[in-house]
Amino acid sequence: MPRANRYFLAGYVWHITHRCHKREFLLKFAVTRQRYLHWLYQARKRFAVEIHCCLTIRSIKRMA
Repeated sequence: MPRANRYFLAGYVWHITHRCHKREFLLKFAVTRQRYLHWLYQARKRFAVEIHCCLTIRSIKRMA
């Protein structure tokens, strides 16, 4: 079943979580974690949003 559409409203804090599929290691290597942080940095500059991030090997939690 597809997810419902998401509506983002300005001025709100959003808690976004991404979990791994089948308990695989998403960010196993340091180079992968650094690349992901770089992508977040680029998105922050592009869209002018404030992002706080917590990276673990099996999940990513973001506050935007």
